Amino acid sequence: MFVAVYGADGSMVDFGKATYDSLPTGKTTVTFTDVDIPSTWNSNCKVKAFVWNSTSKIVPLTDTHGEKLLPTIYIAGDSTAADYGTESYPYTGWGTEFKSLINENIDVVNMAQADASTSDIISGGQLNEIAKRILPGDYLFIASSYDDAAEGISESAYKANLKTIAATATENGANVVFVTSPAANSKDISSYVTYMKSVAAELDAPVLDLNNAWADFLAGTDDDVTYYSKTIDTAMKSDSRWELSAQNPESGNYTASLAGKDGRLSPAGAQKAAALLASNLKSANLPISSYVETASAFTYSVSGGVLTINGSGDMPVYASFGETPWASVTGVTTVKVSDGITSVSTDAFSGFTGLTEVYLPDSVVSIGKGAFPASGFTIYGSNNTVGQRYAENDSSVDFAFKTFRILAIGNSHTHDYMNWRDLVFADLKNAGLKTEIEFDYALVGGAQLMYKDIGYVGVEGEYRSHYVQGSNPNRPYYNTYSKLRDNTYDLVLVQDYRESVMDSYRYSFASDLTKVIRWIRNEQPNADIAWVADWTDLNSTGSRGRLYNQWSTNSVTVMNNVLALEDDAPDFIVPMNTAIQNARTSYLGGVYNAADCYGDNSNTDWNGTNGITNFTILERDGTHCSYELGRYLVSAAVFGKVFSVYKDSMEGFDFDFFNALSTTPEYVTNSIYPWNGSITDNHMAIIRESAKNAILYPTEVKQSAYTVDPADGIATSVAGLNYPTFTASGIASTVNNANLGITITSSDVAVSGDSATVTFLHGYTKKTVTISK
Repeated sequence: MFVAVYGADGSMVDFGKATYDSLPTGKTTVTFTDVDIPSTWNSNCKVKAFVWNSTSKIVPLTDTHGEKLLPTIYIAGDSTAADYGTESYPYTGWGTEFKSLINENIDVVNMAQADASTSDIISGGQLNEIAKRILPGDYLFIASSYDDAAEGISESAYKANLKTIAATATENGANVVFVTSPAANSKDISSYVTYMKSVAAELDAPVLDLNNAWADFLAGTDDDVTYYSKTIDTAMKSDSRWELSAQNPESGNYTASLAGKDGRLSPAGAQKAAALLASNLKSANLPISSYVETASAFTYSVSGGVLTINGSGDMPVYASFGETPWASVTGVTTVKVSDGITSVSTDAFSGFTGLTEVYLPDSVVSIGKGAFPASGFTIYGSNNTVGQRYAENDSSVDFAFKTFRILAIGNSHTHDYMNWRDLVFADLKNAGLKTEIEFDYALVGGAQLMYKDIGYVGVEGEYRSHYVQGSNPNRPYYNTYSKLRDNTYDLVLVQDYRESVMDSYRYSFASDLTKVIRWIRNEQPNADIAWVADWTDLNSTGSRGRLYNQWSTNSVTVMNNVLALEDDAPDFIVPMNTAIQNARTSYLGGVYNAADCYGDNSNTDWNGTNGITNFTILERDGTHCSYELGRYLVSAAVFGKVFSVYKDSMEGFDFDFFNALSTTPEYVTNSIYPWNGSITDNHMAIIRESAKNAILYPTEVKQSAYTVDPADGIATSVAGLNYPTFTASGIASTVNNANLGITITSSDVAVSGDSATVTFLHGYTKKTVTISK
C-alpha cells in the first residue's frame, strides 16, 4: 500500500509506504496506524491511498474525503513532444496540444525537451524532476524515438535507457506508457520504434503507437495540403530550418509540411498528432483512457440544405466520406462549421457535390486533403485563416468575407478620414457590395505611434503614445486600446502624427514603426496591419501655417524606408498624405474658405490665432481637414486603398470603387458645424483623381488635370451678360436664367449707379464680379 498525505492547500505533506503480500491475518481493512502517517497530518489534510490490482498496476482508491482520485500524466520525451516558447514559434510538440484533449481536472506535466535523446532525459534533469514529483497512480508517458535515431544511440543503450526511465515510475508506484514518435520530415526511425515496442513487451507495459497512426494519416494527405494562418507563414519564412513549399513566394502564399523540420512539428501537425494519440489512448482502455475528451461531443444538424457542425477541438479523422456521420445526408448546399472546431478532416465533406457555400470559423487551423468536393464553391471566413489559404491554392474555390472587420488606431487625423466612412460604405452597398463592413477605432487626440517630443501643445509626453500606452498595462490610457485585445479584426490601420515627416525622425521612424507592428501582431496575429501615412501640417519653415504646405523629401524618405523593411513591416501603406498633396496641385490648393466661421461660429482656428480664411478649402485649421471636402478626400484615399487590396475577397465587389462614390457629404445645414459651400461634380473628379494617383504612385505627387476653377469661367460669363433691368432683382433674375450653374438672390447684388457687384458661391469658391449697365 502507498499513502500520500496532502495539506489543506493541496500540496503534498509527506509520502509513506506499507507493503503487504496480503492483508494481515484477521484484518479486512488497513487503518492509518498500519502506515507511517506524518505527525503534521490533521483533519484538514487529505490522504490518498493506492493499491496493486490484479494486473500488477497501481490504481488509486479514494481519499479521506471520498473524492475520486485523479492522476497526473508526466511526459518524458524529445523534440516531437516538447513544449516550445513563443520565441521558438511555430515549433510545436504534440505534448503541448495533448493537454487540451484530456479532462481539465487531469494535470499533464510535459517535461519533454527539444533535442533530448533517452540519454539526455536521464542525464539532463528531466528524469530527476519527474522522480521528485511523480506519485502512485500517476502516469509516465515515455516518448523518445526521434532524437535517439538522430543521435545514433545504439540499440542496447536505447533499450537500457528506456528501462531506467520506466523504473523511475514503477518504483514510485506510477504507471508506464510507451509512446512511439511520429516520423517528422519522414525521417526513418522505424528501428527505434521496434526497439521501444520490444522493451514495452518485456515490461508488460502498454504502447500507444503514434508512429503508425501518423504514417496512416499522412498516407491520406499530401503532407503539404494543410493551410496555415499568416503568423505561421511569417515565422516559417523567417526560419530557414523549415521546409517550405512555395506556391507564390512574392505574395507570401505558402504551405508547409505538417511534420515541420528537425523533429519539430508544425502547429497543425502537433494538433493532429495529439488527436491521433488521444484516439489511441481512448482505444487502449487504460484507467486513464476514460478521461480523454473524445470527439463524441460533435453533433450535426440539417435544415433546408444547410449542414451545421457543432463541437470543439479537432474533427475526427475520417478515412473516407462514407465514414462521416453525415454521409447519408443529401441535398446539402451549405456547410457551417461552428466556432471551437479546430480542424476539418480529410474527405469530411467531399461527397457533397452540390456544395456552394462553406462557413469556417477562425478556430479552424488545418484542413485535410480532399476535405471538400472538387466542384467550385465559396469559403466564407476571416483574413489570413486556413479557409483563405485553401481557396488561394485551389482555382475552383473562391474566398469571400461575409464580414470584414477594421480597427483604426490614431488621433484626430484618423477621426478626419473615418468621418465619412458610413457614407462611403453605404454607396458601396448600393453599388452591390454584399460583405458587411464593421469599423471600430481607438483614438487619442494628438497621439503619436511612438513618443517623440515634437513640441505639440497638449501632448502629455508619453501619455499620448499609442505604443507606450497600449502595450503597457500600467499606463493610464491602457484601456483605450482594449478593443485591440478583446476583439478580432481582419485589418488594423495605424496612423502616426507628424513624427514621420519631421526632419529629426525621418530615418528612425521605420524602425520605430516595427515596434508598433510587433505589438499589434501580438494582439491580432491574423490581422493585416496597414500604416496610414500621415500628412504634414507644417510650412517650409517648420512652423504652422497653411496646411499641407510642406511636401519635402521627409515624407518620401519615410515611406521608402518603410517599404524597404524586411521584418515586422506593415502589410501595406495607405498613402493618405500623397492623396492630399495630389489634390493641392489642383485649383483646390489655392482656394480659401468663403467665410470666417469655425465650429463654434468664431473667427479663429483651433488654437485661436488665425481666422479661418487663412486656410484653403481642403482644411479648416492648422492641422485638420475641412468638414466636407477635406474629410471626404481622405476617406476616399484611405478606403480606396483598402478596397483595392481586398476587392477580390469582397462579395459582390465587381464595380469601380470611385465610381460608386455618389452621395456627397453636407455639413452646411448643421448648426453646430456651419460650412459655406458644397461638393460639386468637379470636386468629385478631383477627389477620384487624387486618390487613384496616390494608390498607383504612393511616393510621387501627380499634377492634377483640374487646375482651373470653374467658378472663374462662371465669373467671366456673369460679367458678359446683358442686363436689361439694372436692379438687384433684375440682375439676379438674369443671372439665374442664364443656366450658369449658380443661383443668387437680390441680396447678393449691390447696385451703385451704372455699376453693380454680383457675389456668388460655386462649390466652395466665393466670387464677386463687377458689372456695368
